[in-house]
Amino acid sequence: MATMTEHGATLLKEHRLGDAEQIRQLEQKYKADRNYFKPLAEAYLAAGKPGKVIKLIGNQGALTKDPEVRFLLGCAYFDTFRNNEAKQILTSLGDRLHKNSAALRMLGELALEENKKENALSYLKEAYALDNKDRQTVELLRGLGENIAEISADSANAFHSIVPEKPERETLPSALLQVAIAALCCSALFGIYKWRADVAYEAASLVMQARPSAVAGDVPAVSYSIETYEKVLALDSKNDYALSGLSEAHAMLFFEHGMQAHRTRAEYYLKECRRRGIEKAETYMAEGLLGLADGRYKDVKQLASGLIKKGAQDERLLYLAGMSERMLGGLDVGLAELKKAVDISSRTPLYTLSLGDAYYLDGDERNARFYWEKAGVMNPGHPIAKARALIAATRQNKDATEIENGLSKVEKIAANLTAPKDQAAIALAWAELYLRENEFKKAEQKIDAALELYPTDPILMDARGRILIAAGEASRGMANLESALVIYPDSKRIILDIVDANIQAGNYEKALSNLKRLAAKEEGVSKEYHLKYGDILLKMALASGDKKPAYFDEAEGAYNRAITINSSYAEGYYSLGFLKQEQAKYQDAVGYYQKAAEIRERYPEVYRQMGIMYVKLGDIDTANQWFTDAENMFITNRRTAPNTMREFYKVTVDTFAAAGARAKKYEKIWSQKQAAYLKR
Repeated sequence: MATMTEHGATLLKEHRLGDAEQIRQLEQKYKADRNYFKPLAEAYLAAGKPGKVIKLIGNQGALTKDPEVRFLLGCAYFDTFRNNEAKQILTSLGDRLHKNSAALRMLGELALEENKKENALSYLKEAYALDNKDRQTVELLRGLGENIAEISADSANAFHSIVPEKPERETLPSALLQVAIAALCCSALFGIYKWRADVAYEAASLVMQARPSAVAGDVPAVSYSIETYEKVLALDSKNDYALSGLSEAHAMLFFEHGMQAHRTRAEYYLKECRRRGIEKAETYMAEGLLGLADGRYKDVKQLASGLIKKGAQDERLLYLAGMSERMLGGLDVGLAELKKAVDISSRTPLYTLSLGDAYYLDGDERNARFYWEKAGVMNPGHPIAKARALIAATRQNKDATEIENGLSKVEKIAANLTAPKDQAAIALAWAELYLRENEFKKAEQKIDAALELYPTDPILMDARGRILIAAGEASRGMANLESALVIYPDSKRIILDIVDANIQAGNYEKALSNLKRLAAKEEGVSKEYHLKYGDILLKMALASGDKKPAYFDEAEGAYNRAITINSSYAEGYYSLGFLKQEQAKYQDAVGYYQKAAEIRERYPEVYRQMGIMYVKLGDIDTANQWFTDAENMFITNRRTAPNTMREFYKVTVDTFAAAGARAKKYEKIWSQKQAAYLKR
């Protein structure tokens, strides 16, 4: 990729613009006379401010149809790594494209970025035909194996200094000797050029193989990238792509997989890139990854944001901006930047995984699962991606045996890798499964193994808190959740887990207090917030005496606010039904439950509650039908957890048993179903 100022540098030479004072003068002139628009745009390019060019041209209206203006815009997009937009603008130049060597060269570079060698050669040869003195065009063609002499700044002088003066007359033997020497020299030179061309072509081919492997994410792919880049350096020790690529690949193994030995190599190649003045997206990525690992979040944010403000739209910079914002507490901003990175590069597991984690910490379980699953499908050989996908499967109550088999396969993939982050991710996935299955000891062992590797990871700390609370160790669990919140004070997920922990412990006032902390962080309070608020007040009503009516009223108000936000919010109607049920207003409860069932056809919890209501209303046969429909829905849903089924049968049997003799027949039938299920 071209440096950010090279097009501007060419223009600077032609127009003698570029320094700060001249730009200031041009800006003043432009305010008074719009005819200074093009010189100002050229000056911005020369000064390395392509972002300002994009903004300036965006304000010109019809002028953007001018081919010269579109060329300047294409240069600006190119210099800010906005490759698709640069390609679209430059190819729209029409016939003028074939008279513009700079535009053709840029299109050649863009084709190389897409691994389209034939297209690149076509553009670059056409650019060379127009301007055979452009150093970069020549270097690119030589890199693709073309037999073109290297350009030297003083090549003309050097040539004249080594050519001997010709005698005024030459004898025939002398002439023949010179012809023979010339033939030998030409043969030797041709051999040298051919050898160098072959080497350059092989190096370029290897770079094209290495680049996609570097961002595949899994250890074998990144390691292959490193091996391939090293082959490039064996052919061409000064290859910019190889040096920058190696800095990124080593940093990737260190940061994403926790492989400490690669840090030193990343630093070595990064130092080489700095020494040689190589400024590519890969070098920025390497520097940013090392900064994130060191906790230098402000530095990383400054690096990435500074380049983005200049107009750069490379996915690596967006990733770094998103990660640094997250670590500095700006979860919402960080999430938005990560989403942009994924939009640009949707096949990179690193970005997709990080976006899933960001959604999880932001309390958006649905989107977290979506991106975790996407990462797992994207690269099944990536243990972290696959482990996160299996956590998503656990959260969706998928079959435990299938998840166990999946985790066993991932463990085999990771067995030969000295990658601590991969091991921690797998341990977390096991812990989540054991937690769901109420195997708390096993869950704690797995999460402790993960935390031993990464003791300050907030997702691991949050998981440990939930496991301990579920196991009945509320104080230890709460301590883990509070510690996780110190690291990520804006995490809605951790706050919600603290709310749930307080509810479970019966600390309803604390639960409300923490929930209000969440409301303070949101621009608009969501329907989910009102639902949770109502649930806490309902529990307070059921646990209290004299304040019960007031709590019921407040809870009902919260639920009504939830369905006001979304009139098709089935959970809101379900909660209103449950509230009326607890108030013994069974007909009202039935009305709300029916509304929930109309909105969501397969809502087995509603059908179960309807069964309970009809027993209360004395219609035992209708109650049995509702329970039967609920059972079918639970059984046919592969996501139904075993605990849910056990609880369902217990509730059904207990409900009919409480109805006395008139329900004895159904009590017996459901007791048999319960026994049969428990024997499985």
